[in-house]
Amino acid sequence: MSAKNSHSIPQVEPNRSNSFFKNSFSEENKISKSQRNYRNSKINLKEKSLEKPNNNSKASTLTSFHKNDRLLTKSDKPIAINSQLVVSNNRENVFKQYKIIKKIGEGSYGVVWKVKHKKTNLIRAMKKIKKNNKTNDDTTKDIINEIELLRKLDHPNIVKIFEFFNEPDGYYLITEFCSGGELFDEIKKKKYFPENIAANIMYQIFNAINYCHTFGKIIHRDLKPENILIVNHDEVTGFYRIKIIDFGTAKIYEQNKNENKIIGSSYYIAPEVLHKNYNEKCDIWSLGVILYILLCGRAPFTGHNHNEILSKIKIGNYDLKRKPFDTISIEAKDLIKKCLEMNVNKRISAKEALNHSWFSKNHTKKNFMNIPDYFLQKTIKNIINYKPKNELQELALTYLVHNLPDLYEIQLLNNVFNIFNNSPNSQGKLTKPEIKQALKKYLFKNNKNEHQIEKYSDEIFRHIDIDHNNYIEYEEFARAGIDKNIFRETNVLRFIFDFIDKDHSGEISIDELKEVFKIHSKNGELLLKKLIHSLDQDMNGQISFKEFTDVMIKIIE
Repeated sequence: MSAKNSHSIPQVEPNRSNSFFKNSFSEENKISKSQRNYRNSKINLKEKSLEKPNNNSKASTLTSFHKNDRLLTKSDKPIAINSQLVVSNNRENVFKQYKIIKKIGEGSYGVVWKVKHKKTNLIRAMKKIKKNNKTNDDTTKDIINEIELLRKLDHPNIVKIFEFFNEPDGYYLITEFCSGGELFDEIKKKKYFPENIAANIMYQIFNAINYCHTFGKIIHRDLKPENILIVNHDEVTGFYRIKIIDFGTAKIYEQNKNENKIIGSSYYIAPEVLHKNYNEKCDIWSLGVILYILLCGRAPFTGHNHNEILSKIKIGNYDLKRKPFDTISIEAKDLIKKCLEMNVNKRISAKEALNHSWFSKNHTKKNFMNIPDYFLQKTIKNIINYKPKNELQELALTYLVHNLPDLYEIQLLNNVFNIFNNSPNSQGKLTKPEIKQALKKYLFKNNKNEHQIEKYSDEIFRHIDIDHNNYIEYEEFARAGIDKNIFRETNVLRFIFDFIDKDHSGEISIDELKEVFKIHSKNGELLLKKLIHSLDQDMNGQISFKEFTDVMIKIIE
């Protein structure tokens, strides 16, 4: 793998030196929130979002209980992982934990900085939403909405949120730092993209939006190149790895119930949104606009002012005959037409778009299969053998996978997940037929032992599908697939231990574990005490770093 920034992404190996957390990404993010002037339909203006939503959606909670030496997610069980676990409301001062490196964006909402976590040297993005006398309940709801939706979403092409702070002067959201900057800036630099590169980008976006629409029932409502960040760029293949950001205007929608609040950005907003009667298909229109721009460097609907642009969108006329569309494939133009279909009922869905012939023609799905065979085989064996013995091991893996997406191995696991999630009906999460197909294709190969494949797939779902929804989400997959030798790395263990050791005393107390685990009954508290007792070798009522290390090493054994 020769990604642009791959030299700066740490690859975990057993017994390597203590440089694990240093220089996760070395390049500066090129985000700029300054105004740009728009003239003659060239892409050089950052659009201001229209009205913000007023909604107060709830996040799904991550909960679990102990049964047959493994974790299941049932909120009514005695022991559960705290729903605040992965994305916590940190009560310490944000600037005691993060050092500002540089400002990477600014707007009416506040500021975005590139920051470094002081204790681990991990590079993050920190978004501040300012508080002032005008801050009202609606603004607060918007902020909480973004936090809660990002907590809920689990997809390799959606940015991760790590924690947030509620300070007197503003809300601070700590998220992934994407070193490649905005897709908007890359468009300005490249002007337009070859079809295979555009297909690679659009496939990832459609994949993430399909996941939002089908699994989360979430409309993004403000999709545009400014809200798509580049994680890295492979200079050999030309392909990009991207992530969608800014769910502040997103909303959980109800089936067969249309929305009526005008939200979005001109150039990208769908006509039905302007008519205040729309559903999740408004996102598809925005993706059609993005696809058009990627292929020609210009917006399909243009004008000298805001109102002129919106008027043209309402009419829906655009030009597919201008250069360079005379050299662009029929398939690409067909997908644009299907996305920019005025009749919402006839407009293509994200799921249908993923199976469009344009992606087949450009071998887009195969591009996600550029994985060394040894790594693919190792990952399959890891998910087959995944059997965590107690809650603390599951907790460690949960926190690790979510908080260290920059690990080279986790990035490769993204690709393996995409290889498995490759059926015509894929929803951004794995089904049992997809697991069986992957086992048949990559593990058994010529030996098509249907009975053994069925047995393995049942075992995999029993141990990995911890919420028993008959799907395996991305982070569930990554927890099982990651090489457990990562726990030989002292800094990895220290990173997880410090998360649980809230008072930084050097030992984990029962009160700290109670904060991490929800206790739903007296029986749950007894089970937690039993867990602590089994790990507490010196019987002092607390878990030392050595005792924690010993239990994590048992995952490897």
